[in-house]
Amino acid sequence: MKKFKSYLIKYGALVVASICTAVALELIFIPNHVVYGTVAGVATLISILFSAQSPIFYAGWWLLFINVPLLIFAFVQFNKKFSARTIIYVVLTATIMLLLRYFNVAQLIEFNETDVVAWVLIGGALSGLALPLMLFVNGSTGGSDVIGLLTQLKLGLRSQESFRLIMLMDSAVIVISSIVLKDVTVLVYSISALFVSEIVKEYLFRGFSANLELEITTDKAEEMSEKLSQGMQHGTTIIKGIGGYSKQEKSVVICIINKRQLTKARKIIAEVDASAFAYVENVREVIGRGFLDKEAELNVELAQKND
Repeated sequence: MKKFKSYLIKYGALVVASICTAVALELIFIPNHVVYGTVAGVATLISILFSAQSPIFYAGWWLLFINVPLLIFAFVQFNKKFSARTIIYVVLTATIMLLLRYFNVAQLIEFNETDVVAWVLIGGALSGLALPLMLFVNGSTGGSDVIGLLTQLKLGLRSQESFRLIMLMDSAVIVISSIVLKDVTVLVYSISALFVSEIVKEYLFRGFSANLELEITTDKAEEMSEKLSQGMQHGTTIIKGIGGYSKQEKSVVICIINKRQLTKARKIIAEVDASAFAYVENVREVIGRGFLDKEAELNVELAQKND
């Protein structure tokens, strides 16, 4: 039952990520000539320029076509589960986009000049949800994300350098698109959408990597330390002290955990010593083994090619 629930949550998140991307691209960005991303940006530009001539130029098809070589390379080079989830995301996103286009759903939304900015910001927010959701299920959104990971693994670039490369590619596609379409508003709206998207990503990444500090005053420090280490998969520190009221010697067990582990930690504390005194504090940043950021964690999984 737990395994089924885990699969349901993971693939539910994947479906939501695909819907967010497809809706942002097909219903908001393309009708308003907003170019977002590298591969998605190229697909959008092709759709804006040529989709009136033939359905083969719909953005959904080109999102799929351009991603094919990247997905094949990812499947060969990366962890198979990661690659499979990325492939499912790209195929599902492209399929939803094509369905929205064939049924002409975009015509149901009325855009006017005063509302365009708001719609662009909404599109940027929806786009920003996709990557954190895919990282949550240990996958990626394909396109420039795969290119960025390849540069880290093959060229040894640091995550910051890879991020700058992706931003440079995205910006280049936006600038080229504004020149080709001869419309400066393409540049303004596209950069705005990209900016909002990055804000949403950053906010969600902070949520995924949020850590907490547990400080537990207990008479069973050794047992508490052992149980927490086993249950949380994180180390602990035991500090000796004197109780201010009782004047008796006490032990304080300190453990840094992920936010999602708090409920489990509470259960362990109650089982080991129901009379223990504990409090929790937010930790802004943790540097060290066992506390990789989500991007680094994903890279570790990619390096482990064998499932």
